[in-house]
Amino acid sequence: MRADLPPPTKRARPGLGFMKDRSSATYWTQANQVGVSSEISAYLSIPCIASDDDDIDVLGFWKTSKDKYPILAKLATVYLAVHASSAPVERLFSIGGKIFRPERCRLSNNLFESLMFIHCNHDLKL
Repeated sequence: MRADLPPPTKRARPGLGFMKDRSSATYWTQANQVGVSSEISAYLSIPCIASDDDDIDVLGFWKTSKDKYPILAKLATVYLAVHASSAPVERLFSIGGKIFRPERCRLSNNLFESLMFIHCNHDLKL
């Protein structure tokens, strides 16, 4: 019978899981913050190439630049990757429905976005 079978195990959700590897706030020391700031500054100093070409390989850029910009490359692969299913979007709609209830229908857009951000990222350890 199916009642005797254990429930299937849940798969890990993609997201900012790579940041959870940092065991505590001690990782984010002042020296690391300077490193992150310098990495961002170096990236922003790259000349921007305007192109009408639709075949720009953004993930390819980050793959070749991962040694030069390791932190930004990790973020890019997380945020630029396309999910194979609609489950993450459905999860967000479900969370949004719980936050934006009829009795809270006067929430401003900024407050709603902030509440969604906090709810979706509450388990990050920075």
